[in-house]
Amino acid sequence: MLVDPRSDPHRLPVWDPHTNRNDIMPIISPVFPCKNIRADASASTLRDMIYHFKCGYEQCKLIKVNNNWRDLFMPYKFFEEYIRYVHIDLTADTEQKLELWKKIGESELLVLISKIEAGRGQLICHICPTEHLSSDSCSFFIGLSTKKLIVGRAIPEQVPSDVINEFMRRMENHKRAGMEVQVGCLNQTYMKSRTWGRSAMPLIQ
Repeated sequence: MLVDPRSDPHRLPVWDPHTNRNDIMPIISPVFPCKNIRADASASTLRDMIYHFKCGYEQCKLIKVNNNWRDLFMPYKFFEEYIRYVHIDLTADTEQKLELWKKIGESELLVLISKIEAGRGQLICHICPTEHLSSDSCSFFIGLSTKKLIVGRAIPEQVPSDVINEFMRRMENHKRAGMEVQVGCLNQTYMKSRTWGRSAMPLIQ
């Protein structure tokens, strides 16, 4: 930061590095009062950004040699990057309900990711950056990877069922008439084909 956040005489909340020391990736707004616009960032978000910054840096070094900028702007092949995915599908019978359902899903998704990454399985979550939205449904995709294998500790390939069940319970508490939620565990083969129907989606029990 160029300057430290100043206190607000109107007593509006101002971001403080001492009070908000648990913020993982603080990005402080340049307007007053100062706020962390990425207070919801997770450890996986930070790891993901660092990884792509490094990839971009390496690509720029190659561009300096071969003067080819095309590779820098290649689309990110999210559905080919991971072996296993979690698919959350939200449906509603009106656009207004779907908009509300989507906001609830986004909020609960952050809780789900924190629960997955806090588990003993050493799983890391990566949310698909592309929005998948239609007139009656909204889908979220989470790519799963693992941290380095710790000797003597097995890393599970799937998200623990109790974590998914807790997520479903939380969503059920928010659900209104005409709203539905499904959670599925998909592998890379499914993601590449993208031909499954909603009823055929393999659910996590």
